[in-house]
Amino acid sequence: MGATETINAIKAEIADISIQDCDEVLDKILKAKTVLFFDTGFFEKAAKYSKRAKIIEIIKRMEADITGITIVMSELVLYELRSVDGLGLNPVDADFLKALYDEGFCITILSEENLCDSMDKYIKRSATEKNSQLVKFIYDNKANLTKLCGVIIRDGDFPYIGMLENGYKVPREPNYVAEVISAIIRRKQDRDSLAEELITLALLFLLELPGRTRYMFCTNDYAAITRFNKAMQTSAGSNESRAACVSFLSFVQYAIQEKIFLNEDKQDILRLLRCSVGEEVLVLRDDKLPIHKTWVTLSIESAAERLLNGERFLDMTHKK
Repeated sequence: MGATETINAIKAEIADISIQDCDEVLDKILKAKTVLFFDTGFFEKAAKYSKRAKIIEIIKRMEADITGITIVMSELVLYELRSVDGLGLNPVDADFLKALYDEGFCITILSEENLCDSMDKYIKRSATEKNSQLVKFIYDNKANLTKLCGVIIRDGDFPYIGMLENGYKVPREPNYVAEVISAIIRRKQDRDSLAEELITLALLFLLELPGRTRYMFCTNDYAAITRFNKAMQTSAGSNESRAACVSFLSFVQYAIQEKIFLNEDKQDILRLLRCSVGEEVLVLRDDKLPIHKTWVTLSIESAAERLLNGERFLDMTHKK
């Protein structure tokens, strides 16, 4: 079963708990105060976490009212969360998505290829302007959208050969953006980063819309965080501050701050951190000025204890 068929099967399975109409999805995104985009790894680990209620409580605390939060699952992330037979979602992930819905969260399904067309309701632009924006976003972020650009450059069957070369004449066709994204999705391979990179691309487009909505990219892939931040710095302009990443480190620190995680939850904290950074880590301490911020090697146990004692880390990564 191909990606499109699997995505359609999953969408049918979760139709009762999610908003899927493209225009309505965009409306829910723009009316939210905080929008959470989950990548595959983050969602999978959260779904498998034994104390799921605490994960849900952390998400709820991000806004004073749960109605201010919209959760976005991109179609390609849904594809990566598929069951073994490809006929629906992995049961654990489906159960977690249902739990979020039952808690009162607005669950939306983002069609990456149709997003730009939905935005036409809010931005007046010609097909050429829209197409040129896509090419510019991708061209300017060749170092940050590496898998996506690799597909475009190296796949001899890609329908728009040369779109990342100097002097490329951008087509005027109104379906160009949708066709490019669709062609990229059809070339999806297991364990590649296309889902995450298409989320980055979608957010660059969304940040062109007026408003104060905050966009949170929830990922535990530190390389993806670096690429995402660089893409925002490159192309988001004055709206860069409206987009940020959430990792399990920032998730845990927020839960401790909000007293969702207490000392007796140390083992739960360790489970969350171990699944992303392992047993020995490098942490970037938030030292008081004038001391320069420093990287320190710690065991994951020591890192958890320090977090519970109120110490704050700016970053944490696996020690190679």
